[in-house]
Amino acid sequence: PERYTSNTQLPRLSHLNRATDVPYDGHNHLHRVEASVSPNGKYFMIAAIWDDDSGHFALYDLNEVNQKLDENGTTNTPITDLHCLSAFHIDNFDHPSVAPSEEAPQMIDSVQGYAIDDDKNIYISNQLSPKIDHATGEVTTWSRKIVKFPWGETNPENWQVAMIDGIDLPDRYSEVESIHVQAPDDIYLTVAYHQKYVKDGEFKLRTLENQIFHISDLG
Repeated sequence: PERYTSNTQLPRLSHLNRATDVPYDGHNHLHRVEASVSPNGKYFMIAAIWDDDSGHFALYDLNEVNQKLDENGTTNTPITDLHCLSAFHIDNFDHPSVAPSEEAPQMIDSVQGYAIDDDKNIYISNQLSPKIDHATGEVTTWSRKIVKFPWGETNPENWQVAMIDGIDLPDRYSEVESIHVQAPDDIYLTVAYHQKYVKDGEFKLRTLENQIFHISDLG
């Protein structure tokens, strides 16, 4: 098998801080960025969160992306070399470190995964990881949910929210992870389960297992 020691040995997209239609050349604003491909292989979405907690979404033609990557080989392909089909932005998108009592159904407080379907609906798996009090062993958990909204919909009041129930395990604490869309409202969701244990006189949490759930009717 081939072995690689650097990302520069592979085809790659670069300058992702310049994705979407915002002419922003700086780089310190970018908190995280992910990509997702629609099931029909038509759309390539880049989703980013900036340090000011705003959300940014950009859509590209997957065929164009792959063509550019093939042409450039191991030379980086700046995202600005691709035609952005559409983009939109959401202020106050992410709400990290919110208390469980302050969570609202449409609130995004921990993006775990992004997905996009053939109709350009966006799906976000969301749940803050459980927190443990190292002295008492008390565990704080947050709600599990999938948030869905049409491309370009920036008003959270118009988002669809599905609370994820029925996946609890005895003595385990869940954390939803990645999400994969097969068709509209037909998804696969990865869930991690954490277990409480004691080490060096302190309570801690460790990941015990992961499970994948098929949700065939999100609505």
